[in-house]
Amino acid sequence: MLVTFLALVLVGILFEQYTRWRLERHLLDGKTFVSVNGHKIHYVKKGRGAYTVVFESGLGSDHTIWQRKKVGMWFRLSSPI
Repeated sequence: MLVTFLALVLVGILFEQYTRWRLERHLLDGKTFVSVNGHKIHYVKKGRGAYTVVFESGLGSDHTIWQRKKVGMWFRLSSPI
């Protein structure tokens, strides 16, 4: 029973490391990043206008919620992902 549990934990750790490696290798190519205090932050620019509005994602949502609210019609939007 303990051996099975430890084997499952090991498989979970290996799977997480593999998927993280794959994400960084394939899915983030060609994306825009900025370095803030030594941390890479991916961001998206949308919309038009003279002013820039920056949205910080959190609580399970991302920048797409603001696209549905049509904020980008009046402002240039920048959102870290």
